[in-house]
Amino acid sequence: MSDPLITSELTPEEFQLFSGSRLALLRRVTPSRRLMKLLDLLGSSCSRSDLSLNFAASYCGTEKNYLNMLLRLSTGFTFHSLLTRHRLLNAVELIRSSDLTFLEIAHESGFGSLSSFERNFLRFFRQTPRDYRRKLRLDYRAKQ
Repeated sequence: MSDPLITSELTPEEFQLFSGSRLALLRRVTPSRRLMKLLDLLGSSCSRSDLSLNFAASYCGTEKNYLNMLLRLSTGFTFHSLLTRHRLLNAVELIRSSDLTFLEIAHESGFGSLSSFERNFLRFFRQTPRDYRRKLRLDYRAKQ
């Protein structure tokens, strides 16, 4: 017997992948406790460049595939996508509040390289970090 809430959210291939013991585990565990623990980890450690799904799963006391599925079903995002969003929001704060170079901001935010940071920033905000900083400075000057 399958859980209608879970099966309606999964494709047939995903349901087969997570059926059996993993699906039974999902029914017994309260997801909110693990999700809250994961979100706390992301908030406090997103700038660690070595933060991985494996580490997060171990920290939350579960398997990585289960945690990623649980996260995707609950938030609509995968671990990697959510981690990238947290890192980008951290980067925006650094751009707004400091004169750090973009390479320094990339590393402070947990990105492995400047190109990775710039590519993700452009994809998420539809502008480069340089354009974003330039716009902030122009807005600031216009208000004075």
